[in-house]
Amino acid sequence: MSHDCVAFGLMNDIPVCINDHFGLPVMGYAGGDVLPDRIQYGRLNTLTWDDPNEPMVCNIFNNMTCIRFATLSPLRVVEFYGEFEDIQ
Repeated sequence: MSHDCVAFGLMNDIPVCINDHFGLPVMGYAGGDVLPDRIQYGRLNTLTWDDPNEPMVCNIFNNMTCIRFATLSPLRVVEFYGEFEDIQ
């Protein structure tokens, strides 16, 4: 099964060890991406990952003030708070 991909680019100074460019699979509504309080891209479905600074999961919350990334090895959560902007 192939999935679409969403690309992320984190700009400016990132205060944690996380890659600033990466992609995550989009599994869609039927694949469980749409949750009651957030959209989720990617999954923590493996115990190994080649790059410990590459996120495996992204959660974009409905309140549009928080975006969360999860990385593996070590398992950690990185949250960014602020406002979303439409960049064209």
